[in-house]
Amino acid sequence: MKPILFNLYAAIAQLLGCMLGIFGAFGACVPFFGSSVFDTALGSPPDYSHPALWMAFILMFPSLFIGAAGAMALFVMPVAFRFPDWAHVAPYQRGYLDFLRSYAESILRYVASEEQRVSMLKKHDA
Repeated sequence: MKPILFNLYAAIAQLLGCMLGIFGAFGACVPFFGSSVFDTALGSPPDYSHPALWMAFILMFPSLFIGAAGAMALFVMPVAFRFPDWAHVAPYQRGYLDFLRSYAESILRYVASEEQRVSMLKKHDA
């Protein structure tokens, strides 16, 4: 039952990430054309001659893929790393997951040591 739940979770996370990317493409038109663009150019029916609609269409696919990649990185991969049995990870992939986990831990250790070093420098400067 757990792999089914994981696959459902991954599919929903990917769908929501893609939708967030699409909505972001249409929202990117607001700083350039104002919030009234949702009523005029992007409204129902849309105004095909307005540049905001074409800008949203051009930005839609790249932002869709960015949203999907972000959902994978922020929501699916951490769960797959935490519960590898749920994701049906093959034995040779578990080594790869262990490597990625150790690499992430080494980055976190480095960041913690840099934060400590900077705080020590601030104490000596004061």
